[in-house]
Amino acid sequence: MTATFSSLRTAQARVADPAAAMPAGARPSVPGLELELVGYSGARVLLLREPGGWPFVRKIAGSAGQNERLKSQASKQQRVGRLLAGLASTPEILGEGEIEGRYFFDMSYVRGLDGISWLRTAGFEGVSRFARSLIAVMEAFAGTREEQRGPFDFRRAVFDKCSSVAGTLRDLDPEAASAVDRLVAALHDWRPGLLEPCMCHGDFTLENLIVTPSGELILIDLLDSYLDHWLADVAKLGQDLQAGWYLRHHPPLAMSVVHYLRTEIERAVVKFDGDERNLAVVQVLIATNLARILPYAKTSAERRFVYHRMLHFTSNIETSHLASLEKT
Repeated sequence: MTATFSSLRTAQARVADPAAAMPAGARPSVPGLELELVGYSGARVLLLREPGGWPFVRKIAGSAGQNERLKSQASKQQRVGRLLAGLASTPEILGEGEIEGRYFFDMSYVRGLDGISWLRTAGFEGVSRFARSLIAVMEAFAGTREEQRGPFDFRRAVFDKCSSVAGTLRDLDPEAASAVDRLVAALHDWRPGLLEPCMCHGDFTLENLIVTPSGELILIDLLDSYLDHWLADVAKLGQDLQAGWYLRHHPPLAMSVVHYLRTEIERAVVKFDGDERNLAVVQVLIATNLARILPYAKTSAERRFVYHRMLHFTSNIETSHLASLEKT
């Protein structure tokens, strides 16, 4: 989670004690700390300000074992920024280093509204421009290739990930584990083709899209992904627009806005390569995203929020003619 004007108000309510974010004795001291934000990646995300200077954001690995992953994220943020020049941007990386053996990188503080807050008050032209920007970003990703890797069996990646989640939940929440088992069973006979790996955001949710006062789209919190493909980003948007993930912290957006964005994105998903089966892939990936969230949910109520939505997509996979297009 990256600090923005819109996120700071809600983040302050959620951070009762920034010092509790890491075990005692494992927290590097950080001069100039104004606010510590809570995220899901295990890294510390801090809003800092040097005396008399502008605020900036620092992301610090939660442990030395996460250093390489965070370095990869910093590199990805720069690569994506170069790729999307003229379409969108990423926060500028200002520097990097280590604090007590933990890698960190500093980036510019983004001033603007997250996608949810911005869409709440945007007019039709603004919503339309937002949709066009999202589609342009996804099209740019779809046009790339990760040359060091060949085509991959993403069905196996999805199947293995869901099976692992079910095992993790078995003792923690048997009902949630049963829901994931049902998804695994629905995927058993599913046989999509191979996918060519390409660049992607990795966590392309509305909360990680910032609209600046000038209307520029900024992508924040780029992550590594178990699935390097632009369809994974489409599914992350679907996690919000179809599964309502954003509702855990925000009131509903206007149905007309959600419907418009969903329709425009679905048209683009088919248009990119002329394959309607991409829509079935997205449904599977949304369900998988929800399954992956379950082990990190902090309460049984949060898990119910997630797996009830996951079961909706599982039912679609079981019965939809789109899913049947993918079966042998």
